Amino acid sequence: MKTKKLAGIVLAIILCGALLVGCYNPANVMKINNKDVPAGVYLFYQFSAVQQAMSEYGDSTITGTAIYDVEIEGTPAREWINNKTLELVKRHVFIESEFERLGLSFTSTEQNSNKYMADYQWQQSYSILRRNGISYESFALVVDNSYKESAVIKALYDTDGEKALPEEDFETYFHEHYTKLDYLQFPYAYDSGEALSEEDAATLLDLAKTMRDYAKQTGSMETAFIQYYQQVLDLMAKPAETGEDEEAADEETADEEAATDEDTTVEEEAAVEVNAELYAATAKVGTVVNDALTSPDADFIKAVFNAKAGDYKVYVKKEASLIILYHVIGLEDADKIEDYHNQLLMEMAEDPYEAYVTATVDTYAISVNERARKHYSLDNIKFS
Repeated sequence: MKTKKLAGIVLAIILCGALLVGCYNPANVMKINNKDVPAGVYLFYQFSAVQQAMSEYGDSTITGTAIYDVEIEGTPAREWINNKTLELVKRHVFIESEFERLGLSFTSTEQNSNKYMADYQWQQSYSILRRNGISYESFALVVDNSYKESAVIKALYDTDGEKALPEEDFETYFHEHYTKLDYLQFPYAYDSGEALSEEDAATLLDLAKTMRDYAKQTGSMETAFIQYYQQVLDLMAKPAETGEDEEAADEETADEEAATDEDTTVEEEAAVEVNAELYAATAKVGTVVNDALTSPDADFIKAVFNAKAGDYKVYVKKEASLIILYHVIGLEDADKIEDYHNQLLMEMAEDPYEAYVTATVDTYAISVNERARKHYSLDNIKFS
């Protein structure tokens, strides 16, 4: 009996040594502020730090483990990634600690919503996460932590919060950093997907300027759209290249010329109706934006805030294939600050919150299981 038992132990040791992952899989990597950091949570933030390193380095030719051989912000990549991992983990612990300290909790509806989002996001990325030792349970903890952070910020900085921002500051911030506009981004390629020729790109810009002038004259971008946008659509439809298509086009022209005046009137009315619907579907109407946005283009947003309410302008950025006609409306009485309160809170609280996080985590006692951290080495990361 003893011989069989001993043989079993030896076999287990041999198999354990043959496995790539190994039999030593510690549940926690470190303790921060008296809170254990689960291995899966640590591995998630380590993987995130690697992705951030690649983004920060900004060279798409550097892939996989090659990122470990470069410097980021003057620091060897491995050191930078390890520092970033610890920073992210400490932030995770801070959020958990504050959520608990402030006596916060989620309603059952919020819990279900958080789980739904975790499930959805897991489905998008579970393959690569699992290969890096990150379970659904660990991923769900990270997702839940992100929702806890929003709750913590609100509890700290809302008008009735522990570090409440003055109520009047919301009104001031809203009018300084937000505005409203209508804008229309023109297609910058043929319907076939091919890039516009230089000649047609110039024609498109002329059309945009013509629409701007007509909008100024009529006081309506929609009217300008209805009047001229068919020319834009015609420009996007590349001319037929075969004789057969040209003959078909000639036949259509002949049929159109044969139409009665009454038919033409009906068609024109239908065209206006279609274009009005197309305007509603194509243009961004009554869009409220803030000056930190980068979509559809950061320089476009700057141009919007440099313009005056009532201006009709054309924004052009050839290197980005952008032509945008826009009308700055400015905030109106209908734009109630209450509708944007939570968004304003998150933006206004960003600087004081980050300062509070930094000051707090700097006081945390950290106890690292060095064997565990070495076990979960950067060299074990799977990139695909």
